[in-house]
Amino acid sequence: MITEVQLSMALNQAKELLERLNELSLLKKEALLKDDLNQLKEIVRQEEVLGQEFKTINDACLSQVQFFLQEQSQSSQVSDWQQQLRNLRQLTEKLQVNNKFNLELIGDALALTQFTLNALTVPDQPKTATYNVSGRVVGNDQRQHLLDFKG
Repeated sequence: MITEVQLSMALNQAKELLERLNELSLLKKEALLKDDLNQLKEIVRQEEVLGQEFKTINDACLSQVQFFLQEQSQSSQVSDWQQQLRNLRQLTEKLQVNNKFNLELIGDALALTQFTLNALTVPDQPKTATYNVSGRVVGNDQRQHLLDFKG
């Protein structure tokens, strides 16, 4: 059974983790806009660590917190906790919005990459073959890529 002190600590930890995740999501947006892959890789690593910490706190406390809140009378402490839970929910929604925007940025970057690759094709050229390390034909491609030409 969770105590009041443990509940307060868990809520504070969850709030700090969500705030840090929100900060990282904004940094990720900047890294995506600047095409800084090294920074992006580091941010994703940090997000994974914080996400795992948040999951650990959530798994350990969620059911006990709900039971505890149901059992307690409507004291000012319970009202404070409920307000903290509402704040956590708002932080989570903000994180979802930031992550959705970042996902759109990544999708745009992938679409641009695909467009660029398609722009580098030569129409109406004979089929070209792709070869593996041993020199055997792996498959035929219907398009000739500009990058396939040898000079």
